[in-house]
Amino acid sequence: LAEAEALRYFREIVGAVEFLHTQRIAHRDLKLENVLISASGACKLADFGLAHEYVGERDLDPRAVPGRPSEGVGGWREREVLYDVCGSKSYVAPEVLLKLGYDGYSADVWSLGICLFAMLTGFFPFTEAVADNAHYTSAQMQAAAYGSLTMVVFGMYNTRCSLSPRAIELLDLLLRTSPAKRCSARDALACTLVAEASLDGQLEPTAIQAPAAALPSHDSQWLQDTWDSRSPVPSLLS
Repeated sequence: LAEAEALRYFREIVGAVEFLHTQRIAHRDLKLENVLISASGACKLADFGLAHEYVGERDLDPRAVPGRPSEGVGGWREREVLYDVCGSKSYVAPEVLLKLGYDGYSADVWSLGICLFAMLTGFFPFTEAVADNAHYTSAQMQAAAYGSLTMVVFGMYNTRCSLSPRAIELLDLLLRTSPAKRCSARDALACTLVAEASLDGQLEPTAIQAPAAALPSHDSQWLQDTWDSRSPVPSLLS
């Protein structure tokens, strides 16, 4: 899809997920196959068979770490930790596949990131986010030093990145390996609106240029070539 079209669809998808999270529901099977397009062109989420409702939960903080108390309305509460592995493997968050417990909201956000990546590029960044997947492991190692998982994935596939800086920023916020550092659906919606506005020329992207010395010493030439040919990565990444 063209970036403007993909962001428009994604805004509707992430808006629906953000609403679910405010209702204490994690979808847990977000994928493009579960997004329906109406005759008027509006997106509708489908298939709630694997959804989980956090019954009695008042804490909506998506950055909560399983097992760690989080401050919510009415005092301190500990969110229920989920353990069942569900969803389609290309979309499932890495912490879900670890089988050590996960937060349903944060897992949904990772799946949103995979949806957006596929919409913008036409391919998946990984077949599965597990340690024995060579592409995933290599991408995580490179991104830890390089700063942008999105740019690393493009480099791994020797593909030139034509995405806007704001789209790259949004993908990197969604696809952070640590659920504690991953953005929330609410933040993702706000960043999507910013990305759309920047395409319309309403905003000037804030950018940084990293020197070649900032790249890890073990990087191959394709990573340097990708850095040289890409659009700048916004400074909002942290």
